[in-house]
Amino acid sequence: APLLCASACLWKFIWKLIHSKLPESINDIFINHGTILSDRERDIETFKIRLPYQRTDHGLNYIIYSGIKLWNQELPDDIKQTEKEGKFKSKLKAFLLTD
Repeated sequence: APLLCASACLWKFIWKLIHSKLPESINDIFINHGTILSDRERDIETFKIRLPYQRTDHGLNYIIYSGIKLWNQELPDDIKQTEKEGKFKSKLKAFLLTD
C-alpha cells in the first residue's frame, strides 16, 4: 500500500505540473530548471513525456525524473489524457484499486 500511495502522489504531481495546477512558487522551480513540459517534449499521441537528461545517478531520484518515468511506464493513456482534476483523481483511484 505505501508504494501505491507514493505512485499516486507522483502521478498527481506530474498531472498538476502538466496542467499548471501547482502553486506558482513550485512551477517556478521547474521553469528555472528547464523542465516545464512543452508540446515538443510531450508525445501527444501516446501521452508520454520526454525524460530530462540526468548527468548523475543522484538525479535519477529527483521527483521530476521518477515521476515522469512512472507516468510514462505505468499509467494508462485514458487517465493521462484526463483534463479535469476531479475526474483524473477518480480514474486514478479506480485504477489503483483494480490493479
